[in-house]
Amino acid sequence: MKLFLQAGIGVHHAGMLPILKETVEILFSQGLIKVLFATTTFAMGVNMPARTVAFLKLKKRDNKGELSLLDSSEYLQMAGRAGRRGKDDKGIVIVYVDPSDNYFPDMNDLRVLLEGKGKQLESKFKITYNMILHLLQSESVNILNVMHFSFGQYATILELLDMKRKQKELENKLSESGSINCKCENIEGIMKNIEQLLIFNRNIANEHMQELKPGKFISTMLHGSKNSKGIVIDLEKQRSGIILVYALILYPVKPNKESKEFAMTAKFDGDLESGEYYECERIGLEYIDKIYNYSFKQDLIIRSLSQARNLAERLSTYLSKNKVAEIKISKKATGWISQRNDIWTSFEKSGALNCPYWSEHFERSQTNRENKASLEKVNSVLNKHNIEFMQDYQNKLKLLRMLNFIDNKDCLLIKGKVAREISGGQVILLTEMLFSGKLRDLEPEEFVGIVSTLVIEEKIDKGLSVTLSEKYDEVQKILCQRAKEVFQLELDCGVYVQGSHQDMLHFGLAPVIYNWVQGKSFSYVADLTTIHEGSIIRGIMRVEYILREIKNAAGIMGDGKLKEMCTLAQDKIKRDIIFTPSLYIQ
Repeated sequence: MKLFLQAGIGVHHAGMLPILKETVEILFSQGLIKVLFATTTFAMGVNMPARTVAFLKLKKRDNKGELSLLDSSEYLQMAGRAGRRGKDDKGIVIVYVDPSDNYFPDMNDLRVLLEGKGKQLESKFKITYNMILHLLQSESVNILNVMHFSFGQYATILELLDMKRKQKELENKLSESGSINCKCENIEGIMKNIEQLLIFNRNIANEHMQELKPGKFISTMLHGSKNSKGIVIDLEKQRSGIILVYALILYPVKPNKESKEFAMTAKFDGDLESGEYYECERIGLEYIDKIYNYSFKQDLIIRSLSQARNLAERLSTYLSKNKVAEIKISKKATGWISQRNDIWTSFEKSGALNCPYWSEHFERSQTNRENKASLEKVNSVLNKHNIEFMQDYQNKLKLLRMLNFIDNKDCLLIKGKVAREISGGQVILLTEMLFSGKLRDLEPEEFVGIVSTLVIEEKIDKGLSVTLSEKYDEVQKILCQRAKEVFQLELDCGVYVQGSHQDMLHFGLAPVIYNWVQGKSFSYVADLTTIHEGSIIRGIMRVEYILREIKNAAGIMGDGKLKEMCTLAQDKIKRDIIFTPSLYIQ
Protein backbone atom coordinates (compact mmCIF):
# COMPACT_ATOMS: atom_id res chain seq x y z
CA MET A 1 0.00 0.00 0.00
CA LYS A 2 2.83 2.40 0.87
CA LEU A 3 4.47 1.94 -2.55
CA PHE A 4 1.14 2.49 -4.32
CA LEU A 5 0.41 5.69 -2.39
CA GLN A 6 3.90 7.06 -3.07
CA ALA A 7 3.17 6.56 -6.78
CA GLY A 8 -0.16 8.39 -6.48
CA ILE A 9 -2.25 5.23 -6.73
CA GLY A 10 -4.84 4.35 -4.07
CA VAL A 11 -7.08 1.40 -3.23
CA HIS A 12 -10.27 1.66 -1.17
CA HIS A 13 -12.77 -1.04 -0.18
CA ALA A 14 -14.80 -2.15 2.86
CA GLY A 15 -12.38 -4.92 3.83
CA MET A 16 -9.46 -2.58 4.53
CA LEU A 17 -8.28 -1.45 7.96
CA PRO A 18 -10.28 1.66 8.93
CA ILE A 19 -7.15 3.73 9.48
CA LEU A 20 -5.87 2.82 5.99
CA LYS A 21 -9.21 3.75 4.43
CA GLU A 22 -9.12 7.11 6.21
CA THR A 23 -5.53 7.68 5.02
CA VAL A 24 -6.57 7.05 1.40
CA GLU A 25 -9.61 9.35 1.75
CA ILE A 26 -7.55 12.21 3.18
CA LEU A 27 -4.81 11.88 0.54
CA PHE A 28 -7.43 11.76 -2.23
CA SER A 29 -9.21 14.84 -0.90
CA GLN A 30 -5.88 16.70 -0.94
CA GLY A 31 -5.23 15.75 -4.56
CA LEU A 32 -2.25 13.53 -3.77
CA ILE A 33 -3.85 10.41 -5.27
CA LYS A 34 -4.24 10.58 -9.04
CA VAL A 35 -5.77 7.14 -9.64
CA LEU A 36 -8.06 5.46 -7.13
CA PHE A 37 -9.44 1.93 -7.45
CA ALA A 38 -12.60 1.93 -5.36
CA THR A 39 -15.79 -0.03 -4.75
CA THR A 40 -19.22 1.41 -4.05
CA THR A 41 -18.09 1.85 -0.42
CA PHE A 42 -16.13 4.94 -1.50
CA ALA A 43 -18.04 6.04 -4.57
CA MET A 44 -21.48 5.90 -2.92
CA GLY A 45 -20.78 7.30 0.52
CA VAL A 46 -18.02 9.93 0.46
CA ASN A 47 -18.39 13.36 -1.10
CA MET A 48 -15.14 13.41 -3.08
CA PRO A 49 -15.42 14.32 -6.77
CA ALA A 50 -12.97 13.33 -9.50
CA ARG A 51 -12.35 14.56 -13.03
CA THR A 52 -12.94 11.12 -14.57
CA VAL A 53 -14.89 8.07 -13.41
CA ALA A 54 -14.17 4.76 -15.16
CA PHE A 55 -16.23 1.58 -14.83
CA LEU A 56 -14.24 -1.57 -15.56
CA LYS A 57 -17.48 -3.55 -15.22
CA LEU A 58 -21.11 -2.66 -14.77
CA LYS A 59 -21.61 -5.63 -12.46
CA LYS A 60 -20.87 -6.29 -8.81
CA ARG A 61 -21.17 -9.25 -6.50
CA ASP A 62 -24.24 -9.41 -4.28
CA ASN A 63 -24.54 -10.92 -0.79
CA LYS A 64 -24.71 -14.41 -2.30
CA GLY A 65 -21.49 -13.89 -4.26
CA GLU A 66 -23.29 -13.75 -7.61
CA LEU A 67 -22.61 -11.07 -10.23
CA SER A 68 -25.51 -8.73 -10.88
CA LEU A 69 -25.95 -5.51 -12.81
CA LEU A 70 -25.59 -2.24 -10.89
CA ASP A 71 -28.93 -0.63 -10.25
CA SER A 72 -29.70 2.81 -11.61
CA SER A 73 -29.17 4.71 -8.34
CA GLU A 74 -25.75 3.11 -7.79
CA TYR A 75 -24.58 3.91 -11.30
CA LEU A 76 -25.82 7.50 -11.29
CA GLN A 77 -24.35 8.19 -7.85
CA MET A 78 -20.93 6.87 -8.86
CA ALA A 79 -20.96 8.46 -12.32
CA GLY A 80 -22.04 11.70 -10.67
CA ARG A 81 -18.61 11.92 -9.02
CA ALA A 82 -17.18 12.98 -12.39
CA GLY A 83 -16.51 16.73 -12.58
CA ARG A 84 -15.05 18.87 -9.80
CA ARG A 85 -16.92 22.08 -9.08
CA GLY A 86 -14.76 25.10 -9.83
CA LYS A 87 -12.06 23.01 -11.56
CA ASP A 88 -13.63 21.10 -14.47
CA ASP A 89 -15.95 22.32 -17.22
CA LYS A 90 -17.30 18.81 -17.56
CA GLY A 91 -16.94 15.38 -16.00
CA ILE A 92 -15.92 12.33 -17.99
CA VAL A 93 -17.47 8.89 -17.46
CA ILE A 94 -15.91 5.87 -19.18
CA VAL A 95 -17.45 2.40 -19.38
CA TYR A 96 -14.84 -0.16 -20.42
CA VAL A 97 -16.01 -2.99 -22.67
CA ASP A 98 -13.94 -6.12 -22.14
CA PRO A 99 -13.90 -8.19 -25.38
CA SER A 100 -13.35 -11.37 -23.35
CA ASP A 101 -16.35 -10.70 -21.13
CA ASN A 102 -19.14 -13.17 -21.92
CA TYR A 103 -21.80 -10.77 -20.74
CA PHE A 104 -22.23 -7.10 -21.51
CA PRO A 105 -25.58 -5.41 -20.79
CA ASP A 106 -27.83 -5.12 -23.83
CA MET A 107 -29.55 -1.89 -24.83
CA ASN A 108 -32.61 -2.53 -22.66
CA ASP A 109 -30.46 -3.05 -19.55
CA LEU A 110 -28.31 -0.01 -20.36
CA ARG A 111 -31.41 2.13 -20.85
CA VAL A 112 -32.74 1.10 -17.44
CA LEU A 113 -29.29 1.73 -15.94
CA LEU A 114 -28.99 5.23 -17.39
CA GLU A 115 -32.60 6.38 -17.26
CA GLY A 116 -34.21 4.14 -14.66
CA LYS A 117 -35.60 5.29 -11.36
CA GLY A 118 -33.64 4.93 -8.16
CA LYS A 119 -34.42 2.24 -5.63
CA GLN A 120 -37.50 2.86 -3.54
CA LEU A 121 -37.05 3.10 0.19
CA GLU A 122 -37.79 -0.24 1.82
CA SER A 123 -38.61 -0.61 5.47
CA LYS A 124 -36.31 -2.84 7.50
CA PHE A 125 -38.60 -2.64 10.51
CA LYS A 126 -39.04 -5.91 12.36
CA ILE A 127 -40.18 -6.92 15.80
CA THR A 128 -37.17 -8.09 17.83
CA TYR A 129 -37.05 -9.68 21.27
CA ASN A 130 -35.03 -6.76 22.61
CA MET A 131 -37.63 -4.28 21.31
CA ILE A 132 -40.48 -6.22 22.91
CA LEU A 133 -38.72 -6.35 26.28
CA HIS A 134 -37.99 -2.62 26.23
CA LEU A 135 -41.56 -1.71 25.26
CA LEU A 136 -43.10 -4.02 27.87
CA GLN A 137 -41.09 -2.16 30.51
CA SER A 138 -42.12 1.26 29.19
CA GLU A 139 -45.29 2.88 30.47
CA SER A 140 -45.38 5.70 27.93
CA VAL A 141 -44.87 3.78 24.67
CA ASN A 142 -47.24 1.12 23.36
CA ILE A 143 -46.10 -1.62 20.98
CA LEU A 144 -49.22 -1.11 18.83
CA ASN A 145 -48.38 2.58 18.36
CA VAL A 146 -44.80 1.69 17.41
CA MET A 147 -46.04 -0.73 14.75
CA HIS A 148 -48.71 1.68 13.49
CA PHE A 149 -46.37 4.66 13.09
CA SER A 150 -43.43 2.70 11.68
CA PHE A 151 -42.28 3.34 8.14
CA GLY A 152 -42.97 -0.33 7.52
CA GLN A 153 -46.66 0.16 8.27
CA TYR A 154 -46.72 3.32 6.14
CA ALA A 155 -45.18 1.36 3.27
CA THR A 156 -47.72 -1.42 3.87
CA ILE A 157 -50.62 1.04 3.62
CA LEU A 158 -49.25 2.42 0.33
CA GLU A 159 -48.74 -1.11 -0.95
CA LEU A 160 -52.30 -2.03 0.00
CA LEU A 161 -53.70 0.98 -1.87
CA ASP A 162 -51.59 0.07 -4.90
CA MET A 163 -52.67 -3.58 -4.66
CA LYS A 164 -56.35 -2.58 -4.51
CA ARG A 165 -55.87 -0.38 -7.57
CA LYS A 166 -54.22 -3.26 -9.42
CA GLN A 167 -56.99 -5.60 -8.28
CA LYS A 168 -59.63 -3.30 -9.78
CA GLU A 169 -57.65 -2.88 -13.03
CA LEU A 170 -57.21 -6.64 -13.44
CA GLU A 171 -60.87 -7.31 -12.73
CA ASN A 172 -61.82 -4.68 -15.34
CA LYS A 173 -59.42 -6.21 -17.90
CA LEU A 174 -60.90 -9.66 -17.40
CA SER A 175 -64.49 -8.37 -17.61
CA GLU A 176 -63.72 -6.33 -20.73
CA SER A 177 -61.84 -9.11 -22.53
CA GLY A 178 -65.10 -10.20 -24.21
CA SER A 179 -65.24 -12.37 -27.30
CA ILE A 180 -63.86 -11.35 -30.69
CA ASN A 181 -66.47 -10.88 -33.39
CA CYS A 182 -65.70 -13.93 -35.52
CA LYS A 183 -67.40 -17.12 -36.72
CA CYS A 184 -65.42 -19.55 -34.52
CA GLU A 185 -67.62 -21.94 -32.58
CA ASN A 186 -67.00 -22.47 -28.85
CA ILE A 187 -64.51 -19.61 -28.60
CA GLU A 188 -64.22 -20.08 -24.81
CA GLY A 189 -63.23 -23.71 -25.33
CA ILE A 190 -60.61 -22.63 -27.88
CA MET A 191 -59.16 -20.08 -25.44
CA LYS A 192 -58.92 -22.71 -22.67
CA ASN A 193 -57.24 -25.16 -25.06
CA ILE A 194 -54.66 -22.52 -25.99
CA GLU A 195 -53.89 -22.00 -22.30
CA GLN A 196 -53.48 -25.77 -21.86
CA LEU A 197 -51.29 -25.90 -24.97
CA LEU A 198 -48.86 -23.37 -23.46
CA ILE A 199 -48.72 -25.33 -20.19
CA PHE A 200 -47.74 -28.48 -22.11
CA ASN A 201 -45.05 -26.50 -23.95
CA ARG A 202 -43.54 -25.25 -20.69
CA ASN A 203 -43.58 -28.72 -19.14
CA ILE A 204 -41.85 -30.22 -22.20
CA ALA A 205 -39.19 -27.48 -22.27
CA ASN A 206 -38.53 -27.87 -18.53
CA GLU A 207 -38.12 -31.61 -18.99
CA HIS A 208 -35.41 -31.02 -21.60
CA MET A 209 -33.62 -28.01 -20.09
CA GLN A 210 -30.26 -29.77 -20.44
CA GLU A 211 -30.76 -29.60 -24.23
CA LEU A 212 -31.75 -25.93 -24.26
CA LYS A 213 -28.35 -24.25 -24.66
CA PRO A 214 -27.01 -21.26 -26.63
CA GLY A 215 -26.74 -22.16 -30.31
CA LYS A 216 -29.57 -24.70 -30.22
CA PHE A 217 -32.20 -24.59 -32.97
CA ILE A 218 -35.78 -24.25 -31.74
CA SER A 219 -39.27 -23.87 -33.13
CA THR A 220 -41.53 -21.32 -31.44
CA MET A 221 -45.25 -20.86 -31.12
CA LEU A 222 -45.54 -17.07 -31.19
CA HIS A 223 -48.64 -15.35 -32.57
CA GLY A 224 -50.31 -18.78 -32.91
CA SER A 225 -47.83 -20.04 -35.51
CA LYS A 226 -45.93 -23.36 -35.23
CA ASN A 227 -43.54 -22.59 -38.07
CA SER A 228 -41.29 -19.91 -36.60
CA LYS A 229 -37.82 -21.41 -36.25
CA GLY A 230 -35.07 -19.72 -34.29
CA ILE A 231 -31.79 -20.09 -32.48
CA VAL A 232 -31.12 -19.76 -28.74
CA ILE A 233 -28.68 -16.93 -27.96
CA ASP A 234 -28.80 -17.03 -24.16
CA LEU A 235 -30.84 -18.20 -21.15
CA GLU A 236 -31.71 -15.64 -18.50
CA LYS A 237 -32.95 -16.55 -15.04
CA GLN A 238 -35.06 -13.81 -13.48
CA ARG A 239 -35.05 -13.01 -9.75
CA SER A 240 -38.50 -14.57 -9.55
CA GLY A 241 -37.00 -17.87 -10.78
CA ILE A 242 -38.66 -17.67 -14.22
CA ILE A 243 -36.37 -18.62 -17.10
CA LEU A 244 -36.51 -16.52 -20.27
CA VAL A 245 -34.94 -17.58 -23.55
CA TYR A 246 -33.22 -14.84 -25.53
CA ALA A 247 -33.52 -16.03 -29.12
CA LEU A 248 -33.38 -14.90 -32.73
CA ILE A 249 -36.66 -15.89 -34.40
CA LEU A 250 -37.38 -16.13 -38.14
CA TYR A 251 -40.92 -15.46 -39.44
CA PRO A 252 -42.19 -16.08 -43.00
CA VAL A 253 -43.65 -12.55 -42.86
CA LYS A 254 -43.59 -9.78 -40.30
CA PRO A 255 -46.15 -10.62 -37.59
CA ASN A 256 -48.85 -8.21 -36.54
CA LYS A 257 -48.08 -7.55 -32.86
CA GLU A 258 -50.71 -5.39 -31.27
CA SER A 259 -50.24 -7.18 -27.95
CA LYS A 260 -46.96 -7.16 -26.04
CA GLU A 261 -48.07 -9.57 -23.36
CA PHE A 262 -46.33 -12.59 -24.86
CA ALA A 263 -42.72 -11.33 -24.82
CA MET A 264 -40.46 -8.46 -23.89
CA THR A 265 -39.67 -5.68 -26.36
CA ALA A 266 -37.36 -6.81 -29.15
CA LYS A 267 -33.86 -5.40 -29.35
CA PHE A 268 -32.94 -6.10 -33.00
CA ASP A 269 -35.25 -6.83 -35.94
CA GLY A 270 -35.51 -6.37 -39.70
CA ASP A 271 -36.32 -7.86 -43.11
CA LEU A 272 -34.12 -10.28 -45.05
CA GLU A 273 -33.65 -10.47 -48.82
CA SER A 274 -35.48 -13.83 -48.75
CA GLY A 275 -38.61 -11.99 -47.64
CA GLU A 276 -38.39 -13.39 -44.12
CA TYR A 277 -38.51 -11.23 -41.03
CA TYR A 278 -36.18 -11.72 -38.03
CA GLU A 279 -36.41 -10.53 -34.48
CA CYS A 280 -34.34 -10.96 -31.30
CA GLU A 281 -36.58 -11.27 -28.28
CA ARG A 282 -36.97 -12.82 -24.87
CA ILE A 283 -39.67 -15.46 -24.66
CA GLY A 284 -40.98 -17.76 -21.97
CA LEU A 285 -40.54 -21.53 -22.10
CA GLU A 286 -44.25 -21.91 -22.90
CA TYR A 287 -43.64 -20.52 -26.41
CA ILE A 288 -41.07 -23.17 -27.37
CA ASP A 289 -42.72 -25.79 -29.57
CA LYS A 290 -39.72 -27.98 -30.45
CA ILE A 291 -36.00 -28.31 -29.70
CA TYR A 292 -33.74 -29.61 -32.47
CA ASN A 293 -30.50 -31.58 -32.41
CA TYR A 294 -28.50 -29.12 -34.47
CA SER A 295 -26.55 -26.22 -32.92
CA PHE A 296 -24.50 -23.34 -34.26
CA LYS A 297 -21.06 -23.50 -32.64
CA GLN A 298 -19.93 -20.03 -33.71
CA ASP A 299 -19.89 -16.89 -31.55
CA LEU A 300 -23.48 -15.94 -30.74
CA ILE A 301 -22.84 -12.60 -29.01
CA ILE A 302 -25.16 -9.98 -30.52
CA ARG A 303 -24.34 -6.36 -29.73
CA SER A 304 -25.28 -4.65 -32.98
CA LEU A 305 -27.93 -4.76 -35.69
CA SER A 306 -25.38 -6.03 -38.24
CA GLN A 307 -24.44 -8.99 -36.00
CA ALA A 308 -28.13 -9.87 -35.60
CA ARG A 309 -28.74 -9.63 -39.34
CA ASN A 310 -25.70 -11.78 -40.17
CA LEU A 311 -26.88 -14.49 -37.77
CA ALA A 312 -30.41 -14.34 -39.22
CA GLU A 313 -29.07 -14.74 -42.76
CA ARG A 314 -26.90 -17.71 -41.73
CA LEU A 315 -29.89 -19.33 -40.03
CA SER A 316 -32.17 -18.72 -43.02
CA THR A 317 -29.57 -20.09 -45.48
CA TYR A 318 -28.95 -23.21 -43.42
CA LEU A 319 -32.66 -23.98 -42.97
CA SER A 320 -33.32 -23.53 -46.70
CA LYS A 321 -30.71 -26.18 -47.55
CA ASN A 322 -30.96 -28.62 -44.64
CA LYS A 323 -33.51 -30.48 -42.61
CA VAL A 324 -33.08 -30.56 -38.84
CA ALA A 325 -34.26 -33.38 -36.59
CA GLU A 326 -35.81 -33.04 -33.17
CA ILE A 327 -34.03 -34.12 -30.00
CA LYS A 328 -34.88 -37.45 -28.43
CA ILE A 329 -38.00 -36.98 -26.30
CA SER A 330 -38.09 -38.38 -22.76
CA LYS A 331 -40.78 -40.88 -21.78
CA LYS A 332 -42.26 -38.37 -19.35
CA ALA A 333 -42.74 -35.78 -22.11
CA THR A 334 -44.28 -38.22 -24.60
CA GLY A 335 -47.71 -37.96 -22.97
CA TRP A 336 -47.64 -34.16 -22.98
CA ILE A 337 -46.70 -34.10 -26.68
CA SER A 338 -49.55 -36.50 -27.50
CA GLN A 339 -52.05 -34.29 -25.64
CA ARG A 340 -50.63 -31.17 -27.30
CA ASN A 341 -51.02 -32.77 -30.74
CA ASP A 342 -54.63 -33.63 -29.91
CA ILE A 343 -55.30 -29.97 -29.18
CA TRP A 344 -53.79 -28.88 -32.52
CA THR A 345 -55.90 -31.55 -34.27
CA SER A 346 -59.04 -30.13 -32.62
CA PHE A 347 -58.07 -26.66 -33.86
CA GLU A 348 -57.69 -27.98 -37.42
CA LYS A 349 -61.01 -29.84 -37.34
CA SER A 350 -62.91 -26.85 -35.95
CA GLY A 351 -61.42 -24.52 -38.55
CA ALA A 352 -60.02 -22.25 -35.84
CA LEU A 353 -56.61 -22.09 -37.56
CA ASN A 354 -58.30 -20.57 -40.63
CA CYS A 355 -59.95 -17.84 -38.57
CA PRO A 356 -58.62 -14.37 -39.60
CA TYR A 357 -58.50 -13.53 -35.89
CA TRP A 358 -56.55 -16.65 -34.88
CA SER A 359 -53.43 -14.77 -33.72
CA GLU A 360 -55.64 -12.44 -31.65
CA HIS A 361 -57.33 -15.46 -30.04
CA PHE A 362 -53.94 -16.85 -29.21
CA GLU A 363 -52.54 -13.68 -27.70
CA ARG A 364 -55.74 -12.82 -25.84
CA SER A 365 -55.82 -16.23 -24.16
CA GLN A 366 -52.27 -15.65 -22.92
CA THR A 367 -53.16 -12.14 -21.74
CA ASN A 368 -56.15 -13.48 -19.80
CA ARG A 369 -54.05 -16.26 -18.27
CA GLU A 370 -51.44 -13.77 -17.08
CA ASN A 371 -54.12 -11.40 -15.74
CA LYS A 372 -55.76 -14.24 -13.80
CA ALA A 373 -52.42 -15.27 -12.30
CA SER A 374 -51.68 -11.65 -11.34
CA LEU A 375 -55.14 -11.25 -9.79
CA GLU A 376 -54.67 -14.40 -7.69
CA LYS A 377 -51.31 -13.07 -6.48
CA VAL A 378 -52.80 -9.68 -5.58
CA ASN A 379 -55.69 -11.27 -3.70
CA SER A 380 -53.26 -13.49 -1.80
CA VAL A 381 -51.21 -10.47 -0.69
CA LEU A 382 -54.35 -8.55 0.34
CA ASN A 383 -55.57 -11.46 2.43
CA LYS A 384 -52.41 -11.76 4.50
CA HIS A 385 -51.71 -8.03 5.02
CA ASN A 386 -52.35 -6.25 8.34
CA ILE A 387 -51.67 -9.38 10.40
CA GLU A 388 -47.96 -9.96 9.86
CA PHE A 389 -46.49 -7.59 12.46
CA MET A 390 -49.10 -8.42 15.10
CA GLN A 391 -48.83 -12.15 14.53
CA ASP A 392 -45.03 -11.99 14.80
CA TYR A 393 -45.36 -10.00 18.03
CA GLN A 394 -47.81 -12.49 19.55
CA ASN A 395 -45.66 -15.49 18.58
CA LYS A 396 -42.55 -13.98 20.17
CA LEU A 397 -44.49 -13.11 23.33
CA LYS A 398 -45.49 -16.76 23.53
CA LEU A 399 -41.83 -17.85 23.34
CA LEU A 400 -40.78 -15.31 26.01
CA ARG A 401 -43.44 -16.71 28.36
CA MET A 402 -42.37 -20.31 27.74
CA LEU A 403 -38.74 -19.49 28.60
CA ASN A 404 -39.72 -17.41 31.65
CA PHE A 405 -38.53 -14.08 30.33
CA ILE A 406 -41.95 -12.59 31.14
CA ASP A 407 -44.89 -13.76 33.23
CA ASN A 408 -48.50 -14.31 32.17
CA LYS A 409 -49.22 -10.60 32.71
CA ASP A 410 -46.32 -9.66 30.40
CA CYS A 411 -44.21 -8.28 33.24
CA LEU A 412 -40.45 -8.73 32.96
CA LEU A 413 -38.85 -11.48 35.03
CA ILE A 414 -35.11 -11.57 35.82
CA LYS A 415 -34.27 -13.24 32.49
CA GLY A 416 -36.22 -10.57 30.62
CA LYS A 417 -34.41 -7.76 32.43
CA VAL A 418 -31.05 -9.30 31.53
CA ALA A 419 -31.98 -9.88 27.88
CA ARG A 420 -33.19 -6.26 27.64
CA GLU A 421 -29.59 -5.10 28.22
CA ILE A 422 -28.27 -6.99 25.16
CA SER A 423 -28.92 -5.13 21.93
CA GLY A 424 -27.99 -7.57 19.17
CA GLY A 425 -27.16 -11.07 18.06
CA GLN A 426 -28.88 -14.14 19.45
CA VAL A 427 -30.37 -12.41 22.52
CA ILE A 428 -32.44 -15.37 23.73
CA LEU A 429 -29.66 -17.91 23.28
CA LEU A 430 -27.01 -15.68 24.89
CA THR A 431 -29.26 -15.03 27.89
CA GLU A 432 -29.93 -18.75 28.28
CA MET A 433 -26.17 -19.44 28.27
CA LEU A 434 -25.54 -16.70 30.85
CA PHE A 435 -28.09 -18.24 33.23
CA SER A 436 -26.79 -21.75 32.62
CA GLY A 437 -23.59 -20.85 34.50
CA LYS A 438 -21.47 -22.62 31.89
CA LEU A 439 -19.68 -19.39 30.87
CA ARG A 440 -18.47 -18.43 34.37
CA ASP A 441 -15.62 -20.96 34.49
CA LEU A 442 -14.08 -20.08 31.14
CA GLU A 443 -10.89 -18.12 30.60
CA PRO A 444 -11.36 -14.61 29.11
CA GLU A 445 -10.25 -15.72 25.62
CA GLU A 446 -12.60 -18.74 25.73
CA PHE A 447 -15.49 -16.60 26.98
CA VAL A 448 -14.97 -14.03 24.22
CA GLY A 449 -14.75 -16.80 21.61
CA ILE A 450 -18.16 -18.15 22.66
CA VAL A 451 -19.72 -14.67 22.76
CA SER A 452 -18.45 -13.96 19.23
CA THR A 453 -20.42 -16.92 17.82
CA LEU A 454 -23.62 -15.41 19.18
CA VAL A 455 -23.28 -11.72 18.29
CA ILE A 456 -21.45 -11.59 14.95
CA GLU A 457 -24.14 -11.72 12.28
CA GLU A 458 -21.93 -11.63 9.17
CA LYS A 459 -21.98 -15.00 7.40
CA ILE A 460 -18.25 -15.64 7.22
CA ASP A 461 -16.21 -18.83 7.17
CA LYS A 462 -19.15 -21.20 7.43
CA GLY A 463 -18.53 -24.07 9.78
CA LEU A 464 -20.37 -25.89 12.53
CA SER A 465 -17.63 -25.64 15.13
CA VAL A 466 -13.97 -24.96 15.85
CA THR A 467 -11.52 -26.49 18.34
CA LEU A 468 -9.68 -24.05 20.64
CA SER A 469 -9.40 -25.63 24.09
CA GLU A 470 -10.93 -28.46 26.12
CA LYS A 471 -13.24 -26.18 28.14
CA TYR A 472 -14.20 -24.21 25.05
CA ASP A 473 -15.12 -27.41 23.19
CA GLU A 474 -17.30 -28.56 26.08
CA VAL A 475 -19.24 -25.29 26.24
CA GLN A 476 -19.47 -25.19 22.45
CA LYS A 477 -21.27 -28.55 22.40
CA ILE A 478 -23.72 -27.30 25.05
CA LEU A 479 -24.25 -24.11 23.01
CA CYS A 480 -25.01 -26.06 19.82
CA GLN A 481 -27.51 -28.26 21.66
CA ARG A 482 -29.20 -25.27 23.27
CA ALA A 483 -29.37 -23.51 19.89
CA LYS A 484 -31.19 -26.54 18.48
CA GLU A 485 -33.69 -26.44 21.37
CA VAL A 486 -34.37 -22.69 21.06
CA PHE A 487 -34.77 -22.98 17.29
CA GLN A 488 -37.34 -25.76 17.73
CA LEU A 489 -39.21 -23.69 20.33
CA GLU A 490 -39.38 -20.78 17.87
CA LEU A 491 -40.84 -23.10 15.25
CA ASP A 492 -43.37 -24.47 17.76
CA CYS A 493 -44.44 -20.92 18.68
CA GLY A 494 -44.84 -19.90 15.05
CA VAL A 495 -41.92 -17.45 15.03
CA TYR A 496 -40.64 -16.88 11.50
CA VAL A 497 -37.06 -18.17 11.28
CA GLN A 498 -34.80 -18.77 8.29
CA GLY A 499 -32.45 -21.68 7.71
CA SER A 500 -31.72 -24.07 10.56
CA HIS A 501 -30.37 -23.90 14.12
CA GLN A 502 -26.86 -24.02 12.64
CA ASP A 503 -27.45 -20.58 11.14
CA MET A 504 -27.88 -19.11 14.63
CA LEU A 505 -24.16 -19.55 15.33
CA HIS A 506 -21.18 -18.16 13.43
CA PHE A 507 -17.81 -19.63 14.40
CA GLY A 508 -15.77 -17.90 11.70
CA LEU A 509 -14.18 -15.25 13.94
CA ALA A 510 -13.87 -17.33 17.13
CA PRO A 511 -10.23 -18.43 16.53
CA VAL A 512 -9.28 -14.88 15.54
CA ILE A 513 -10.76 -13.25 18.63
CA TYR A 514 -9.50 -16.08 20.88
CA ASN A 515 -5.91 -15.47 19.78
CA TRP A 516 -6.32 -11.70 19.83
CA VAL A 517 -7.36 -11.76 23.49
CA GLN A 518 -4.36 -14.01 24.19
CA GLY A 519 -2.15 -11.14 23.04
CA LYS A 520 -1.21 -12.28 19.54
CA SER A 521 -0.39 -9.64 16.91
CA PHE A 522 -2.93 -8.47 14.32
CA SER A 523 -0.86 -9.89 11.45
CA TYR A 524 -0.87 -13.28 13.23
CA VAL A 525 -4.66 -13.42 13.74
CA ALA A 526 -5.31 -12.09 10.21
CA ASP A 527 -3.43 -15.09 8.81
CA LEU A 528 -5.84 -17.46 10.60
CA THR A 529 -8.69 -16.62 8.24
CA THR A 530 -9.51 -15.48 4.72
CA ILE A 531 -11.74 -12.71 6.11
CA HIS A 532 -10.75 -9.16 5.16
CA GLU A 533 -9.03 -7.06 7.82
CA GLY A 534 -11.92 -4.60 7.90
CA SER A 535 -14.40 -7.38 8.70
CA ILE A 536 -12.12 -8.68 11.47
CA ILE A 537 -11.98 -5.24 13.09
CA ARG A 538 -15.74 -4.72 12.85
CA GLY A 539 -16.28 -8.14 14.43
CA ILE A 540 -13.89 -7.54 17.34
CA MET A 541 -15.33 -4.06 18.01
CA ARG A 542 -18.83 -5.56 17.97
CA VAL A 543 -17.81 -8.17 20.57
CA GLU A 544 -16.23 -5.49 22.78
CA TYR A 545 -19.50 -3.51 22.68
CA ILE A 546 -21.52 -6.58 23.65
CA LEU A 547 -19.10 -7.26 26.54
CA ARG A 548 -20.09 -3.88 27.99
CA GLU A 549 -23.76 -4.87 27.78
CA ILE A 550 -23.10 -8.29 29.35
CA LYS A 551 -21.27 -6.52 32.21
CA ASN A 552 -24.40 -4.44 32.86
CA ALA A 553 -26.51 -7.60 32.68
CA ALA A 554 -24.19 -9.29 35.19
CA GLY A 555 -24.97 -6.48 37.61
CA ILE A 556 -28.70 -7.23 37.31
CA MET A 557 -27.99 -10.94 37.86
CA GLY A 558 -25.81 -10.17 40.85
CA ASP A 559 -23.01 -12.23 39.31
CA GLY A 560 -19.74 -10.58 40.37
CA LYS A 561 -17.56 -13.22 38.75
CA LEU A 562 -19.20 -12.72 35.36
CA LYS A 563 -18.83 -8.96 35.68
CA GLU A 564 -15.13 -9.34 36.52
CA MET A 565 -14.72 -11.68 33.53
CA CYS A 566 -16.17 -9.04 31.18
CA THR A 567 -13.90 -6.32 32.60
CA LEU A 568 -10.79 -8.48 32.17
CA ALA A 569 -11.80 -9.49 28.61
CA GLN A 570 -12.40 -5.84 27.68
CA ASP A 571 -8.94 -4.86 28.92
CA LYS A 572 -7.35 -7.57 26.79
CA ILE A 573 -9.40 -6.93 23.66
CA LYS A 574 -8.99 -3.12 23.54
CA ARG A 575 -5.49 -2.65 22.19
CA ASP A 576 -3.27 -1.84 19.22
CA ILE A 577 -4.41 -1.05 15.68
CA ILE A 578 -8.00 -2.23 16.11
CA PHE A 579 -8.85 0.54 18.57
CA THR A 580 -6.67 3.26 17.01
CA PRO A 581 -8.58 6.59 17.13
CA SER A 582 -9.97 7.93 13.86
CA LEU A 583 -7.74 10.33 11.93
CA TYR A 584 -10.75 12.58 11.42
CA ILE A 585 -11.11 13.39 15.13
CA GLN A 586 -7.45 13.76 16.07
